Amino acid sequence: MLFLIVFITMFYFDDDGLLKKYLMVYLAGTLVLLAFFAFGWAASMEASLVYPGDWLTLAFIIIYSLYVWSSIRNTPPLRKKYRTALILAVTAPFTIGPIFKYFLLVPMPTEGVVVAALDSLWYWDF
Repeated sequence: MLFLIVFITMFYFDDDGLLKKYLMVYLAGTLVLLAFFAFGWAASMEASLVYPGDWLTLAFIIIYSLYVWSSIRNTPPLRKKYRTALILAVTAPFTIGPIFKYFLLVPMPTEGVVVAALDSLWYWDF
């Protein structure tokens, strides 16, 4: 989902200035995620928080999405493109993922907070 949101917004808007700004935000977030895993902070946080890397990634997706919205909110054509980009970036993984996991029974390479939530929903495990 992060990949789709970032690259759809960077290239679909057809604005070089926005592309550079979004790329810098994406690279900064990627460096934070890289440091989080490289320095072992993920392993040290797992005792207190389940799937800490997933939560950090979800926070980055939300921060990036809000940043993009704040930069294009006054431009109606870009707002329409952004709405389309968000719909595609969110529905594609949440359609393909469950199809592979629950209908085709393909085990996911790594399972995290989103798959755990989908498992709870799929098996009514509340």
